[in-house]
Amino acid sequence: MKINNSHPFQMNHYKLSYFLSLLFLFFVFCKSQGIEYVYENRNIVLNEMEKRFDIKEKLNIFFESGFKDENIRISVDSREKYNDNVITDNVIGLAKHYSIKQPKKDIEITLPDAVINLQVVNLKDYKYIYINKKEKKYSVLISNKPHFYY
Repeated sequence: MKINNSHPFQMNHYKLSYFLSLLFLFFVFCKSQGIEYVYENRNIVLNEMEKRFDIKEKLNIFFESGFKDENIRISVDSREKYNDNVITDNVIGLAKHYSIKQPKKDIEITLPDAVINLQVVNLKDYKYIYINKKEKKYSVLISNKPHFYY
């Protein structure tokens, strides 16, 4: 006959500690990616100039500020579609532009410090993705409004 010397409080304490440790690791991992996603209003009204430069029927990915000869890969449905090093032209604020037909599968953008995963269901009403880098943090703006680069 085995005698259980563990007190119920002690067993619950171990379970709670284990759970909190896993939760902490989850938040540390997610935060280490350093990606902020912003979805603009889908129903933006474009002015006349924006209407002339609007790119229809394609999804456009713009790598804007902060890129310093960094390798970027874009995969759609696990198939690599783009692989190149990009450098931001600080005069116009643009590093690279990549355009694809509206995808039917999810998109994965592999950057030196992070991976951006974009689900098609969240992109179906948008045409522009703008990615900016500041140190090791990325901001991803999903929009229907074209940006201008001079």
